[in-house]
Amino acid sequence: MAVAHRYNIVDFIGMDDQAKAHLRELAPIVQHELPRIMQDFYEHLKQWPNMMATFSSQKSMQHAHDRQYAHWQQLFQARFDEAYMESVRKVGRAHARHGLKPDWYIGGYSFVLTRLHAMINRHYPDRLGRNRHERRSELQAAVTRAVMLDMQYAISIYLDEAEQEKMDALTRAGDSFNDGVGEINQEMNTAVADLSETANALMS
Repeated sequence: MAVAHRYNIVDFIGMDDQAKAHLRELAPIVQHELPRIMQDFYEHLKQWPNMMATFSSQKSMQHAHDRQYAHWQQLFQARFDEAYMESVRKVGRAHARHGLKPDWYIGGYSFVLTRLHAMINRHYPDRLGRNRHERRSELQAAVTRAVMLDMQYAISIYLDEAEQEKMDALTRAGDSFNDGVGEINQEMNTAVADLSETANALMS
């Protein structure tokens, strides 16, 4: 009989010790390259008015830039601990709060991922007849797994936040309805009392 294993997305996606070591190897390179990648990303956003509309001001956009920059750096520390999860939760909540649908930030992940792959190609070239294709493939695979894992977490949190907002809206609607019914009942009771007093006065 097959043994049922407890589902763990980190294990399932292949984020093992070797993959984490690859991420940590790349961390210094990412720290150097990330400012340019982030600059290119936010320049790319300017082509999409609906994306720019999610920022209330230049300060708001700079805040998003700084948080995103810090999160990408944290991803390459490869700890996947509570501090990392809290960072992901903030990303997912921010996207939900601004109404940014997953398809848009999936596009954002794609933008960054392709540039991370290009970064690896530049920093691990073939030398003196030595083909480093296998090494590049290992590093790119580790980066892809990390990015997919991060995106999965962010989307899950986004959906949870959206579901909670829906439940809160239903609760508010129910409370408003109950309040309205209560007011109507109070008005009807008052009207009945008034009619009763009038009837008693006419009969006296």
